[in-house]
Amino acid sequence: MHAKLSGNSGDNCPFKGPEPFSERDADRFFGRDAELTELSEKASRQRLTILTAESGAGKSSLIQAGLIPSLRLLREHGGSPRIGPVLCIQGPGPDAGHSTAQLLATRIRDEIGRLVGECGGQGEAPLLGESRLQQDMVALQAVGIPGIPRKGLDPGSLAEREWLLNYLGGLCDAVEDHEVVLIIDQLEELMGSGTTGYSRRPGDLALQLIGTTFLEEKRLRLLLSLREEYAARLRPLDILVGSIRPRTYLLSPMQVGAFRETVMLTSKALNKAAVNCVLQWAVGSKTLDNSSPVDTLVAQSILKDVYLWRAKQPRNRTSTSMVRYKSKLNALWKAEPYFGESSIGRIAEGAMFRHIDRVLRPAANEVEAVGVSDGLVKRVAARMGSILSGPRGFKRHITDLRLVMEAVKEDLRTPPMTGLAIREVYSLYEKLRRRTRKNKTPRSTMVPSDSSPKAKAEVLGRAAFVALGRLEFGNVLKCHGVDERGNRVLALQHDGFGPALDRWGEMARSGIEDAFWSVVGCYGHPIRDGIVGKPKDHAVEKEEVKDLVWKACFLENVNFHNVRFLKCDFAGSWIEDCDFIHCEFVECKLPAVGFRGCTVSETEFRRCELQSVAFMASRWKNVSLVDKCDARGMLVKDGCEWSGKIEFENAALTSATIEDLKLKGHLRMTGCTLCYAQLKHFDAADLEEVEIENCGLHGALVADYDNIPARNRRKNKQVDDKSITTGPSDV
Repeated sequence: MHAKLSGNSGDNCPFKGPEPFSERDADRFFGRDAELTELSEKASRQRLTILTAESGAGKSSLIQAGLIPSLRLLREHGGSPRIGPVLCIQGPGPDAGHSTAQLLATRIRDEIGRLVGECGGQGEAPLLGESRLQQDMVALQAVGIPGIPRKGLDPGSLAEREWLLNYLGGLCDAVEDHEVVLIIDQLEELMGSGTTGYSRRPGDLALQLIGTTFLEEKRLRLLLSLREEYAARLRPLDILVGSIRPRTYLLSPMQVGAFRETVMLTSKALNKAAVNCVLQWAVGSKTLDNSSPVDTLVAQSILKDVYLWRAKQPRNRTSTSMVRYKSKLNALWKAEPYFGESSIGRIAEGAMFRHIDRVLRPAANEVEAVGVSDGLVKRVAARMGSILSGPRGFKRHITDLRLVMEAVKEDLRTPPMTGLAIREVYSLYEKLRRRTRKNKTPRSTMVPSDSSPKAKAEVLGRAAFVALGRLEFGNVLKCHGVDERGNRVLALQHDGFGPALDRWGEMARSGIEDAFWSVVGCYGHPIRDGIVGKPKDHAVEKEEVKDLVWKACFLENVNFHNVRFLKCDFAGSWIEDCDFIHCEFVECKLPAVGFRGCTVSETEFRRCELQSVAFMASRWKNVSLVDKCDARGMLVKDGCEWSGKIEFENAALTSATIEDLKLKGHLRMTGCTLCYAQLKHFDAADLEEVEIENCGLHGALVADYDNIPARNRRKNKQVDDKSITTGPSDV
C-alpha cells in the first residue's frame, strides 16, 4: 500500500495520496501480500474469478499494482503453462449507438494500444515482465476488430455474441497455446451504476453476454471486480456458469494493525508515535483497535500531508513535532468536525481538502485559457461536488455539458444574466466542449473589453471546462464513455471523493475568495471569515479590486488591508465586525449599506455614492470623505467613535444624522452641504479641534455645540451662526 521513503523532498513524496496505484507502482506497493497471494492462486487455478469489496477497500490498486504484475511475471518466466497475456479494462459506461460487445472490444483494443505504446517508453520505469509483454501486445495488435453487420448488433442477440466471440477468438489464436487473461475492473459501471433511470435489463444482458462468452471460449480467463453491494445482481451470471460463490474472493478493508506495520516497515520518516497519530486522525478516534478498518483514501491523504509538511522542516526535527503539525492544520481548517473529537475530524477532513486544492492548481504544461483565473476555476469547481455525489454518497454519472451547466447555473440566474437564453448558453458551451475534446484551450470569441452577459457566460464556461480538465488529470474524475449526443459521461474516480468534494465546495462557497472571483457578482450571499490584501503597514502597495459587485450581501468578520476598491458596487449590503485598514474607495456605490461593529482606519472615500449609509457602533480613525462624495441621509449612531483626523471635503451630507458619537482628535468639514443635517448627543471631551468652513448649514441642527471649548472651534466663514440651531443635548 505504501512506498519506501527516499529522502526528505516533497517532490519525491512516496505516498500517492487518495489516488489508485498503477502498474508502474508495483515496486512500491505494500501491505497486501497475503491477499495478493490468495487472489493470484485463485486466478491461476480457475478460469473465472470474482473480486468484491466495499468501496474504498483498494480493489483497483490490488489489481493494478499487485495482481497484474504478478501474472505478467508468471507469463515471462513460464511459471504457469496456461497464463498468457494480461489485459485489464475499466467497466465501460454508456456509449451512443454501441452494444456491450462493441464497448468491450473497443476497450480491449485501446488497452492493447496503450501497452504497445508504454513498452519501452522513454523516461519511465519499465513494466514488470515487459520483454514478453511487448511480444504479446504486438501479436494481439495485429488482430483487427470484425466489421459491424449492416443490421447492427442488438443487445442480447445471437449476432452480438458471435461477433464478440470472433474477436476474442482471434486474440486467443494470436497467443497459441496460452489463455488470454481479461480483467474487467469496476464491473458495476457496465451494470448501470450511477446512471439516471437505472434499469436492470441492460446490466443483465451484459452479464449474459460475458457468461456465454466465457463458456464458449475456453482459452479465455476472466477476473471480474465490482463493489460488494452489486454482487447480489450477478444472478444472470450465476445461472449460466453455475455457483459463483466458490469463485468469489472478498477483499476486506485494511485494518489498523496491518496499516501500522506496513508504514513502520516501509517508512523511516515516521516513528510509531507518529504513525499512531496518523491512524487516530484516519479512523476518527483517539482509541485504536488493531482490528478496526482504516479508510485508506483518508489515511493516504493524511500520510501525504504529513510527508510534505515534514519535508519542509529542519532535518534535526523529529516526528515529536507532530503536535505543531496538528495545531497548524486546526488553524488552517475551521470545518465542522465529522466526529465528536473536533481536532481529529478537522485533520482527516483537511487532508482531503488540501488534496483537492493541489489538484485544482494549474499543471506546468497547461495552456492558459484566455480570461480565466485560478480563482474562478476554483469557484466553479466548488459547485460540482454536490452534483457529482449521488444518494448515500455514491458517485453519480453525468455528462460533461450538463455538469458545466449545473455548475454555472447559480451565476446564470443572477440579475445581470437573466436576459440570456439558456438555449444560447447551451449552444455556446457545445462549441467550447468540441474545442476542449480536441486538446485545445477553450479560446474566447469575445473582445477583451466585452462585458455583455454572453461574454460573461463564455468566461464561466471556459473556467468550468478547465476545472473538469484538472479534476480529470488529477484522478478525481474519469470518463465512462459518451451518450447518444456525443457528450462525455463523467463520474468520480472513487465514491470517497463525493462527501469530501461536497464539503470542500460548501466551505469554498462561503469563503471570501469565492465571492471575489465571481464574474457576474454576488447577490444576497453570506460572505464570512477572511482576509483580503496584505495586513502590513501603509507603505505596501494597495491591491486593486475593480468592478466588484456585492449587492445585498451579508459580510461578517472579513478584514480588508491595503485594498483599493475601484468602481465597486455594495448597494444594500450589511457589513458586520469587519475591518477596513489602509483602504481606498474610488467611485464606489454604497447606498443603504449598513456597517455595525466595524473598524475603518486610514481609509479614504473618493467620489463615492453613500446615500443612506449607516454606521453603528463602529470606529473611525483618520478617515476622509473627499472629492464630491454623496452621503445624503448618512446615519451615524449607537456609540460610534471618531479619532485621529476625520475629514469631510466637498461632500453632500444633506439630512445626515450623526448622534451618540464620541469625538477624539480633529474633525474638519470643508465645502460640504449640511442642510437639515443633525449633529447631536456627542461627547467632545477629548476633541482637539472642530473646523467647519464654507459649508451650507441651512436648517442644520447642532446640539451639544456649546460643549466644545471655544478655543477649539472655528467659525463657518460662509454662513453666520444664525443659520445653525444649537442647544443643549435634550433639544
